[in-house]
Amino acid sequence: MLVENLFKRVDMSYLMEYFNNQYIEMFCKECPNYGKVWTCPPHSFDLEKTLRKYKTAYLVGTLIYSEELPEHIQKLVNKNPYDIEKATEIMMAEVRKKLDRELLKVEGEIPKSRAVFSGKCLFCPKCTREENKECKNPSIMRVSLESFGFDICRICNEILGVEIVWGLYDLPTYVILVSVILSEDEDKDYSDIVEKHVNAIDFSSR
Repeated sequence: MLVENLFKRVDMSYLMEYFNNQYIEMFCKECPNYGKVWTCPPHSFDLEKTLRKYKTAYLVGTLIYSEELPEHIQKLVNKNPYDIEKATEIMMAEVRKKLDRELLKVEGEIPKSRAVFSGKCLFCPKCTREENKECKNPSIMRVSLESFGFDICRICNEILGVEIVWGLYDLPTYVILVSVILSEDEDKDYSDIVEKHVNAIDFSSR
């Protein structure tokens, strides 16, 4: 699988310029996961207050190219040739199985940090929120940037320097995941730890 990682370290105050939770939540309300997954809105905690304690953001943009998919992923995609949204979800989910776990390892190495994944939580096949029950895996559940209320399109264009590509009748050239490690430390640079872990992932194998 051809995967390209983009990295960018920014001050949290700068990233907060892309925070617009009321506007983003309008789109979230159109999603079938709204109110049904613990990592999705509406949230019971103060989003901005939670974010403001962090000083530095290590953004990770993961581009997944549709040209060279491993056989096991290609088979899954082939089952949904006319459902582009489903096919891209499969591609992203396969990459996130490894990426999310690795980001948790990064979180463990950087003091007072928090991993933020791309998209809804994938650790459980069905979220307990639908049954009004507490999360089964609160220690690894992470809210995504878009769920917090960040404008992912603008972050991709203006910070990571890449456009989000949409596919109408065929798979797009690539899809992108935007993850981040939030750190309370504004002085020490942990970029090397983030890049070492993410670049070491072998996305070609199961």
